[in-house]
Amino acid sequence: MDPSSFLPQGHYRQMGVVLNSRVSGERGKNVFLFLREYGPLWATVPGAAAGKSRLSGVSEPLVWGYFTLYRSPRRMYVKEVEVQEDFWALRRSGAKLSMALSLCRHVSRFSLPEHPQDELLPLLYWSMKALEGGTDPHATEFRFLFRWGSLLGVSPQLDRCASCGKRAEEGLLTAEGLTCAACFGNGPRQGGLSLEEMELNRLRKAVMLSGKDFRTELFGTDEDRLFRRASALLARILEGSV
Repeated sequence: MDPSSFLPQGHYRQMGVVLNSRVSGERGKNVFLFLREYGPLWATVPGAAAGKSRLSGVSEPLVWGYFTLYRSPRRMYVKEVEVQEDFWALRRSGAKLSMALSLCRHVSRFSLPEHPQDELLPLLYWSMKALEGGTDPHATEFRFLFRWGSLLGVSPQLDRCASCGKRAEEGLLTAEGLTCAACFGNGPRQGGLSLEEMELNRLRKAVMLSGKDFRTELFGTDEDRLFRRASALLARILEGSV
């Protein structure tokens, strides 16, 4: 079934971003868009694979703008793109570009087609702005996934034990929540993230800072492993919620 079949035939214009793009046939592209009010959907961009096409560059991932669409009886087409942000600075840095594309893949994997998620769209945009400004990529990914999970009601609390309800200064973080040292005891730690006080505080700070303060916060490269492991856990939680 065409992912855009929930929209009746006609013309549409909406703000969004290109999450994925791939060549279709000799001259066209198929793009996976994430649009306000419509959510994720596939659309065809005729002629965009040709080098001289005016839609060639604007049908690449990370391009934000207003997309003019036409829904035919068979599929959705992109007719025009009014670009608002192309995040060109991200494309000049391998690490920044890699993480920005990773955020797009997360949205593609864990979002249901035809289901709007209007609160997620600004979260994705400001995460890319943080990357563009030089914020640590792995801290940005963790914050993005945690806040997305919070919108869905699946992110674990980072301040209280899921078993006893008391404030936890350290413990084991799993998909079921944070378990303090007193409740967890000396049990096996497989399948979870064992966090000391300093590590837990760092995760808390990454998600609690305002957007402005987060974009200026200095995260150490020695914390990358912490954020990567925490992001992997959150990705599993989001996958289980789909």
